Amino acid sequence: MPEAHLVGLGIAAWLRRAHPWALLHVGAAVAGGSGWALASFLPVAVCTHGEVLREERALTAAFGEEYRRYRASVPRYLPRPGRCAAR
Repeated sequence: MPEAHLVGLGIAAWLRRAHPWALLHVGAAVAGGSGWALASFLPVAVCTHGEVLREERALTAAFGEEYRRYRASVPRYLPRPGRCAAR
């Protein structure tokens, strides 16, 4: 098995978690006029966030200080204004 390493290029340089699913979920609910889909967004988001936190703990255990530095410099879900152009 090849050695694992962190990738901090492309979208990973702007966001740690580039999940378009939340926007797709809300967009589909609004476009389809589905109140149930819209109402399910919050529980889905909470469950997804819990999974993200578990994965980040595993990444910290696997990569240690390297992941801590990455986590400190790259936001989790939303890019920082002006950050995209700087990289």
